[in-house]
Amino acid sequence: MKQYILSFTAALLMATHIPAIAGGIDYLKVDGSTVYFSSTSPKNTPSPSCVRAENNDMWTVSLSSESGRAMYSLLVTALAKETQFDVVSANDCADKEGFERAQSINLLLGADSVYATKGSLVGIYQADGTTRVGTLIEIDDATGDWIYADGQPSFTPKRISHNDIKVSSIHYSDIDCTGTKYVGYPHDKVKPSNEPWLYKTEETVGYYVFKSIFHNNRCVNVSSSGKGNLYKLSLTNNGACGNGVCQLKIDSL
Repeated sequence: MKQYILSFTAALLMATHIPAIAGGIDYLKVDGSTVYFSSTSPKNTPSPSCVRAENNDMWTVSLSSESGRAMYSLLVTALAKETQFDVVSANDCADKEGFERAQSINLLLGADSVYATKGSLVGIYQADGTTRVGTLIEIDDATGDWIYADGQPSFTPKRISHNDIKVSSIHYSDIDCTGTKYVGYPHDKVKPSNEPWLYKTEETVGYYVFKSIFHNNRCVNVSSSGKGNLYKLSLTNNGACGNGVCQLKIDSL
């Protein structure tokens, strides 16, 4: 299968920098702001003199820099997808004394991979599609949370949870699903099924007239205006995601 090389380069590569032989993730550990990792294939280039003999098969990247966080994201991708990668050395031990620092990481991906064919990293964006929140590291299989890193130094990855969001059909005060929005129950985070924004309900129920409903992916106008005990909706804040639900988007190199 034809392979495409996905590359994230922390700095301009010098001609003398030769990538190590491609292999899979053999070891991956985060300790503070430093990531330690090794490959199933041995290094094919001499390590710099600062590297201790017992660490000869190890590399490091730093979570304190944007390039380091991006490379860590690629490492997690390589581990999750069992993908081979190669490493270009920075030829120093700047991240951690005695350990060789990685300057760039290349994932070797098949042509059918969305990472290979459309870009490099998966970005997390607010509902407007333009405000970038951070870089997706992985999705927690148990909770569905998005685990990500952003531009702020952190010893642990950050999370975006969707568990407290209720997707709902919406009643509207006017025809064609326009006007004031209502739902039939109280909730702190309500997402209409036809838009990415989040709303909260008023504390008390009211008796309102509605003229249309968005339900089952279509808007239905009510022939004779309906009435009922409903909760009025207003926009609410969703943390890092702003006033809506975050979305994923491939970031092109």
